[in-house]
Amino acid sequence: AIDTYLSVSETNSADPDRLEEVWENAVRLAMRHAQERYNEIVAEVCKRLKLIRRFEAAAELYESIEAWREAVHCYMDCEVWEKAKMVAQQQCPDMIRVVEERYKTDLVSKGDGDELIRRTGDVSSALNMYARNGDWDKCLQLAEKNGDRKMLAHYLVQYAKILANKDEITEACQALVRYGPPTDQTNFQDRKSTRLNSSHLCNL
Repeated sequence: AIDTYLSVSETNSADPDRLEEVWENAVRLAMRHAQERYNEIVAEVCKRLKLIRRFEAAAELYESIEAWREAVHCYMDCEVWEKAKMVAQQQCPDMIRVVEERYKTDLVSKGDGDELIRRTGDVSSALNMYARNGDWDKCLQLAEKNGDRKMLAHYLVQYAKILANKDEITEACQALVRYGPPTDQTNFQDRKSTRLNSSHLCNL
């Protein structure tokens, strides 16, 4: 009966719910009647579940055979971060950093700066993300809120130069007035940036 359940594959059914149910029946039978095959059956079913992107179901089965690292990877693949972190903390501490870094990368890729800061406290990554995405209002507001004038100046200069290169001098000056001009004027060296420097000084 176990092998009959395992004989069902994607070629027999395109319904992932049905496939998951059938394969997990094989696991249940192995647990009850063929424990000597249990680990083997679970490993095979997990491999199949991953192919149909049922990562959380695979992770739970991996846990049942103490394949902790595989479970953590599956939880990460389906973005169940709390479980990934919990298993890593309890069973394979060397993977904690892997989970944290991948979670951070996921938040950055989604542009979720607020969650990135709330979960990791990584203000620097959030600032870089906002700047790369051109979300300068959030970038500058966060830099100002963080209270690091050097950091604020760094992003303010980047933003002002972008505006100056687009001949949006008024907008650049408004940003400089709003957040305060950087004390290091060597940031403004090219022609348009020099014009910007003169302009904002005249308006202060």
